[in-house]
Amino acid sequence: MGSFCIAKCTVLDCKDKNIVSWNVILTGLSHNSLVEDCLIMFKELLETEIEPDHITFAVVLSSIAALANLSCGMQVHGFVTKTPVLKNVFVGTSLLDFYAKCGGMEDARRIFDAMEERNIVTWSSMIIGFAQNGYGREAISLFKELIALGIHPDAFTFVGLLMACSHSGLVEDGRYYFDCMKIYGIMPDDTHYTLLVDLLGRAGCLQEAKEIINNMQNPDAAVWGSLLGACRVHKNLVLGEIAAMKIFDIEPCNASAHVLLYHLYSECGELEEAANVRKRMKGIGVKKDPGYSWLEVDNVVHNFVADDNSHPRMNEIILVLEEMVKNIEKEGYVSDVLSFREDGRKSYHSEKLAVAFGLICASIEKPIRVMKNLRVCDDCHITMKFITRISGREIILRDVSRFHHFRNGECSCGDYW
Repeated sequence: MGSFCIAKCTVLDCKDKNIVSWNVILTGLSHNSLVEDCLIMFKELLETEIEPDHITFAVVLSSIAALANLSCGMQVHGFVTKTPVLKNVFVGTSLLDFYAKCGGMEDARRIFDAMEERNIVTWSSMIIGFAQNGYGREAISLFKELIALGIHPDAFTFVGLLMACSHSGLVEDGRYYFDCMKIYGIMPDDTHYTLLVDLLGRAGCLQEAKEIINNMQNPDAAVWGSLLGACRVHKNLVLGEIAAMKIFDIEPCNASAHVLLYHLYSECGELEEAANVRKRMKGIGVKKDPGYSWLEVDNVVHNFVADDNSHPRMNEIILVLEEMVKNIEKEGYVSDVLSFREDGRKSYHSEKLAVAFGLICASIEKPIRVMKNLRVCDDCHITMKFITRISGREIILRDVSRFHHFRNGECSCGDYW
């Protein structure tokens, strides 16, 4: 990072700055996950006489998509429409990817359909957008359209296709398309195998998933992690222990594997073993990744962490959430999460805090859009369904792996995630 900062200063201090030098810095900031710095730099560029080009907009939109900042991205989209790069394939692809990552698949599809030129990245991005938002059949339909046009899919296309099958429970389709890869001369890599194991694991085909891993030359921690996650869902302690030990052989300090194994033991009633996992984590210095959520209201991004009182309206948020919980309990909601803060109040996960703030501040005419860095838990998922049922609001929640569109007490994932 230090050498990058030096390069940044060197380029921007140069008297002969041009769009190429600006793009180098914007790309570096984006690739180093310095999203807010990237946006600040883009604003500085707009104050100069140098015109942004297609690379500029593609990089900036990619950064905004990472934040899922809808209003900011829409502003950039409006700016793009006034420039000659509007019809550029890279800009169009970045725009549809941005909307897809904000849960706006209708807008993404509209941009896709309007594009005069599309490359395989465009098609693949659209397929992945459908996959992440739970539209498995639409992803498969788009793939068939791609093939009918004589376009050759690549490895990235099949990542989207297998992800779509996994998130929608399309087991037979997933098996079929995995086998189809060889027809197009594509050798499955670790990502494809991980998605196949995830697909089979979610469907309860745990033994088949394990056999696939056993046939891999050097299965990595991610593919064993997919099996471990599935074992937790289906409470298969024997296979779960095997998967966890394989992960620890590869990555002894893998935090997510320790957490999954802890929950597997706890949910199977093996409390002593669960306690031993906790002791192991403490002994080797493994800490659980903290969960946090964020949403954007009136061009301001608000961040939430469980039991964090730093938000200036936290007391109001807690009161609204407590009242909401009372209302949904009358509708049949029962929480299985009983933890409390230091002040004696019940503890709430970050996504519940974010949604409560959205109920207070977000426009009633628009969905409440919340992003989370981890997988949404069962209790929060159930809570969101109840909230949308009694409030009439729509909630779009993006967790680490997919989108959940909550409307009228139902979720787009069909409780399959």
